[in-house]
Amino acid sequence: MNCQLIANKFAFDCTPLLTVRGEQAFELGTPFAFADGAAINVYAIPHGDTLELTDNGDTMLHLTGMGMAAWHKNKLASLQRCIEPHGLTFTEQGEIKAHGKADHAALLIAQFISGILAVAQMERTTLGVPDKADNLADEVEMLLRSWKPQLTLVRAPHVKGISGHEYGFDFMLGDELVDVLGPHHNATGGVMRKLGDVLSAPGEHKALVIVDDRAEPERAETELQIIAMLARAMPLSKLMSKQHPSTSLH
Repeated sequence: MNCQLIANKFAFDCTPLLTVRGEQAFELGTPFAFADGAAINVYAIPHGDTLELTDNGDTMLHLTGMGMAAWHKNKLASLQRCIEPHGLTFTEQGEIKAHGKADHAALLIAQFISGILAVAQMERTTLGVPDKADNLADEVEMLLRSWKPQLTLVRAPHVKGISGHEYGFDFMLGDELVDVLGPHHNATGGVMRKLGDVLSAPGEHKALVIVDDRAEPERAETELQIIAMLARAMPLSKLMSKQHPSTSLH
């Protein structure tokens, strides 16, 4: 593993460094951030044919610095619920970690960042910071990369509908347009109008809509059924489960 490999897979800054034990490591500067704008960084430490990923305790340090009782039993349980679906663990020293095969570095990094982004979303909810659609899209971006790493993923593509109006989508995965939304009827209504215009236009447009079903699964299911009349619809929990068992974190 080296910084060039990371640069080829992600638009991340990569800085070689040494751990306190003198081991080779890499600091990955991601474009993602916590509620106050603090950067989310990941540290990768190769161990032969395996790879260790850690946040170096930065997440807990950040949460406590924001005034959250991050070490309280209930908060720790919430933190565990955020990261476990992504295969991450929490150490007694306050580090979020994961281990996997070095050959699957791109997948491991994508899953790791998805877990940290889930914590960032928990932070926003706890602090009452208004949601931003970009936060959910950031999380889904990592999941899409790990789900189908062989396909090109483009952020924020624009296409014209049959009306001539231009619409923005969250992603283009291969040849499929992808939108991400919460389980709200206003969001569903908006995406249905957009899909109706775009999918009626000349061309071979395909679309996938991913709905976040984690907090309100029943409401999300209703919205998914509506969307499925026009396009492929998938709950976010299903996308989170689409990891190859042989390459999942452990």
